[in-house]
Amino acid sequence: MTPLRTAALALLCTLTLVSHQAAAVEYALPAANSRLIGENLEYVVPADNRPLEQIAADFQLGLTNIMEANPGVDPYLPTPGSKLIIPHQLILPNAPREGIVINVAEMRL
Repeated sequence: MTPLRTAALALLCTLTLVSHQAAAVEYALPAANSRLIGENLEYVVPADNRPLEQIAADFQLGLTNIMEANPGVDPYLPTPGSKLIIPHQLILPNAPREGIVINVAEMRL
């Protein structure tokens, strides 16, 4: 491959990676006297033999989050038809609601 072709391919790959939009779960702010946001979901494991890590990624969660909410579930082959709790309910830190708050304990921004 010529250096020009290599550079063009590298530029194309970079533009492709940069053009993807970031997606995040958005929560409505709770009432002024509440710190609880979101709600937990119930999910039925399909028969397609997906590992728990893939299911967690579909809901924008880490593997540890979904394993803590569902103790005893096999992380490699969850039983098809079983129900999982998808933990989307959070408690906001006791901090002013202005600017950016970093919750170090939960690794959240």
